[in-house]
Amino acid sequence: MKVHFKAATCIASLAIATAAYANDTHGSTSAAAIAPQDDAASGDIIVTAQRREESLQKTALAIEVLSGEALQSGGVKQFTDLTSMIPGVQVGSGGPAAQVYIRGVGDFGATAVSNPAVAFNVDGVYAARPQSVGGQFFDLARVEVLKGPQGTLYGRNASGGAINLIPNRPKLNQFGGDVQLSVQNYDGYSSEVALNIPLVDDVAALRFSYQVVTRDGYLSDGTNDDKHQSARLQLLVKPSDDVSVLLWGNYTHLGGKGMGQALLDPYGNPSQNRPPVSQTLGGYDAWTSITGSQANYLIGLANARYTSLLGPLPTGVNYLNPLTSAGIYQDIDMWSIHSEIAIKLGGVNLTIIPAYQKAILDYSIVPTFLAYTSKAPGYGTENSKTFSLETRLDGELGGLNWVVGAFYYHESQNQPSTASAGYLLNNFHSGRQTTEALAAFGQATYSVTDAIRLTGGLRYTDEKKDLTGSLHGIYYSSTCMTGPLYCHVQDYGGSTSVQRVDWKAGLEVDVAPKSMAYLTVSTGFKSGGPQLADAAPYRPERLLAYELGLKNEFFGNKLQVNLEAFYWDYQDHQEQIIDFDDAGVVGPLIRNAGKAKSYGGAATIMFRPTRSDRFNFAVEYNETKYSSFIYRTPSRFLAPGSLGCAVTTPVPGISEVDCSGFQLAHAPKWSGSAGYTHSFHLANGATVDAAPNLSFASSRWISTSFIPNARDAGYVLLNADLTYSAPSNWSVSAFMRNITNNAVYPAGIPSPYVAGLIGANLSPPRTYGVRLNVKF
Repeated sequence: MKVHFKAATCIASLAIATAAYANDTHGSTSAAAIAPQDDAASGDIIVTAQRREESLQKTALAIEVLSGEALQSGGVKQFTDLTSMIPGVQVGSGGPAAQVYIRGVGDFGATAVSNPAVAFNVDGVYAARPQSVGGQFFDLARVEVLKGPQGTLYGRNASGGAINLIPNRPKLNQFGGDVQLSVQNYDGYSSEVALNIPLVDDVAALRFSYQVVTRDGYLSDGTNDDKHQSARLQLLVKPSDDVSVLLWGNYTHLGGKGMGQALLDPYGNPSQNRPPVSQTLGGYDAWTSITGSQANYLIGLANARYTSLLGPLPTGVNYLNPLTSAGIYQDIDMWSIHSEIAIKLGGVNLTIIPAYQKAILDYSIVPTFLAYTSKAPGYGTENSKTFSLETRLDGELGGLNWVVGAFYYHESQNQPSTASAGYLLNNFHSGRQTTEALAAFGQATYSVTDAIRLTGGLRYTDEKKDLTGSLHGIYYSSTCMTGPLYCHVQDYGGSTSVQRVDWKAGLEVDVAPKSMAYLTVSTGFKSGGPQLADAAPYRPERLLAYELGLKNEFFGNKLQVNLEAFYWDYQDHQEQIIDFDDAGVVGPLIRNAGKAKSYGGAATIMFRPTRSDRFNFAVEYNETKYSSFIYRTPSRFLAPGSLGCAVTTPVPGISEVDCSGFQLAHAPKWSGSAGYTHSFHLANGATVDAAPNLSFASSRWISTSFIPNARDAGYVLLNADLTYSAPSNWSVSAFMRNITNNAVYPAGIPSPYVAGLIGANLSPPRTYGVRLNVKF
């Protein structure tokens, strides 16, 4: 069935390409769309990060842009593939959910009620659930990565920044599209098709695109696979020059086993008086899964410790169950529809964006504290339904460029989930949460002179969350020792509300005709909320950022040099830890644990000396530190050697953990990328592009346990592409990524019960393949 499906998809894609190409008599894309541009200067990149179209070089933001071509050549199919593309960005996953960090600011994202600190937006619509961006990386014009708080224009949950996915939109009066087929090792295959169809001249056009990806897993248990299907349909109607309506629908299915975790070798634990796992059991390498025999060896040692500490359990019951890959799967469906209504009202533009999103998440994975997480028995699957509405007015008045707007957001989540690790943790939640937020915002830039501009912005947010739920223990466990099969442990819930004002102030100065300096001060916040437990709500995180930048163009834009310095002040840091709730039940709680700072600088250089040569270089230096990071946790759930922080016991049975002074997790001190492309121009009009590139990062903490094996070594990833672009609108590429087969760990989850046991996300190993692209 698997082979038949691949063959059928491949044949269908080629049939579409061949038929369209043979009948293409107008509106075809030129070869320049495939090959590098013939002019020596770089094209002007247009972005919409500030809710208006403007040149990237004239945008007073710390922003990185990946074009659709760069995403294709980089093999970006999922959000986790962005880690090696953008300096200062680390992307992991908690099962199907994205865990995105920018300069150390992000979210662990291990429960349904946690909030991201980096906002994903797809075609201008805020992605309600982090899972919903999975499968969206196809038929994209570009991806914009905004670093730093975007509280004024993007609002809640954008304290660390925002990532905007900008799809290609329908084009009037143009018939065309493209087909991309690729094969790679790990039995990988992907098919992408985009088709633009004019319906009524100058009035209406349709764009349909889809992506099918199937690839086996990188890890020893078959996890870290990619098996998803996505389809997008857009209808553009422009009845007059002053009115346009875009209707947009998307469906994505995520299947297979999903993201797994690799076992990090627990070396450096002298208190355990034993050698590393790799010396104890054979068959260990970087891609050994957490569900293998090596991790279970450590779990056996932990069971012996708990038996000695707490006494024996009934026959057949373990303090911690062995980990196995049996039954791991994901079956996730996501729908989204929205429209964008744009009306010109004289000198004012009105934009209205209503949107509806739905996600149904059925999975059984091992992401949370190395416990199996799945749907709760008898309560259905986790799901989310979201409605949002954004309305904006923008315009220009004299030297004033302004935008004002209002935003409404309502999400209803049903989040039944089971966490099963053995006697110590074996229960399920049946929580339901609603979130309602209303915001008003405005931002304006005033030209004091032709060379000096001032920017100011405000956003007021009123947010309310309501949570109701219950916790049940599963027999036989610490919360269900007498039966029946499910024991009601406690009800929990509550309401939280926050009224928040975020602001931005900025100065821009054209220090030369092609050089702009800017200074901005801005704020942002990440939502707080009620707990999935009988515990006090957690407060919002807050971020205050100072940024100084300089953007330059030289030699007719053959050389671009962009520089930035930044200082971020991070307050009320949210951290998920194992702790007692107010009723004495142990579980994962979100605590406002600390304060932190992040500061440094970045440089991006692009140089194109000739029409055949292009150099790119980007580097970021980021110094980070937890100024204060203190929390308390039950002593019996703190295995010796499981933390690298200072631990005291101020109250019998309670340990106080002080991680102050450590570098922020997911924040390498140095990161960057470099690339070179040379184009060989052939006599028949074709080109051959040779494009080696690399990305790098220094050592960093991948979890806040701060034990030795939670610090991943620095890495350098080498990649290469060789592309032949024919003059007749097709190209074929051979690629190899991670040529030296380095193991890179973006994030890790430590076990609170087993010292040194960390399950880590793992970036792809060496991959290679061939890609065919046909444009028509």
